[in-house]
Amino acid sequence: MRFEMKKYAGVRTLMLGLVCATIQQLAVADGLKIGAVFPAVIFKESKIAQQMTQKIHDDFAVRDGQLATEVADFKKKLADFERDAPTLSEEQRGRTQREIADTDRELQKKQRDFQVDLETRRRSDQQRVLELINKAVVQVARDEHYDFILQDVVFAATKANLTQKVMDEMIKESGK
Repeated sequence: MRFEMKKYAGVRTLMLGLVCATIQQLAVADGLKIGAVFPAVIFKESKIAQQMTQKIHDDFAVRDGQLATEVADFKKKLADFERDAPTLSEEQRGRTQREIADTDRELQKKQRDFQVDLETRRRSDQQRVLELINKAVVQVARDEHYDFILQDVVFAATKANLTQKVMDEMIKESGK
């Protein structure tokens, strides 16, 4: 079984090599113009993506602060209960334990809701940035007559790397 897997791995590598060689020969023979874009770099370095990240932070900061305050208050209440529990009557201890359990459930629900809302917003904004990237890639390809523009390649020579041009195009498009 292992021998067969290794045999197929060699075949896959050979096929990949042939495909790459064929593409290279086509590019040279037909004068294809190929570029590459690295969206991860754009997400990290572009002003538009940074502004969206900052806006998310600003929009969720108040709610995050409120949650942090509620958690701190809960922890204080829990510590007070643990300190005072031996002196409380059975009825008071039971009532306080139920209140603490209810508060804990409410806080956990609020924290889950906060995380879901934050992730939903983050994904939505990332999708918008990705749409802007794709629009800018198409514009750069048209303006500079590229036949192919690849995203997320392992390596691209400096002359084929269009990431900065795409970021510049995004800024130009956002100013319109």
